Amino acid sequence: MKRCNKCGAEIDDESKFCPYCGADLNSSTLNSEKEEQCLNCGFFLKPYQKYCPNCGLDNPSYDENARMNTNENVNHSGEERNTYSNYEYAHESINMFQAYGLLFKNAFNFTGKASRQEYWLVVLMNIIITIILSIIEAITGLYVTFEYSEVLYQIGYIRSVYYVVTIIPMLSLLIRRLRDCGKSPYHVFFYFIPIAGPIMILVWLCMPSKYIYK
Repeated sequence: MKRCNKCGAEIDDESKFCPYCGADLNSSTLNSEKEEQCLNCGFFLKPYQKYCPNCGLDNPSYDENARMNTNENVNHSGEERNTYSNYEYAHESINMFQAYGLLFKNAFNFTGKASRQEYWLVVLMNIIITIILSIIEAITGLYVTFEYSEVLYQIGYIRSVYYVVTIIPMLSLLIRRLRDCGKSPYHVFFYFIPIAGPIMILVWLCMPSKYIYK
């Protein structure tokens, strides 16, 4: 394992780009270009970035000439290469399957950060998988039904196994998301505060990143 020299996250030794901030791990000119902070979220912006890739606010220091000067870093498909930062392009291109893959790849990573997009794409995937597993259980009869306090409950065997397998990866993702929005990982214990605690955590999970990448 090694640490990204831009955001400090622990990553695999074979990684060429940081999966959290998109930094080029092999670039010696990572911080050679002047950066300005986004007035809204504090993200460090390059002169050629018209909008903040983290929150979408206009970059007041946007320089069209700087954008034109990046043409030497454009490949034949017209996509900019990761000479300075891949954060903008990584977060624009990430899809639900990539986010879900990162869930298990970083299953025991409690020190990094996870973007708002990454977290909610994983939640969406979990909802879809749960629905599919529920249908399979209903067809195959792989569930048990019992009554407690005059309320009928149903527990599916397949879903139970899935929940056990994903509990640690989801916990680590939650902690990384809290850290990314500027909260301490210990805020996860707010879940144990009746009613107000889960609501507060839900609000934090919807917040944009507050981490200053530099």
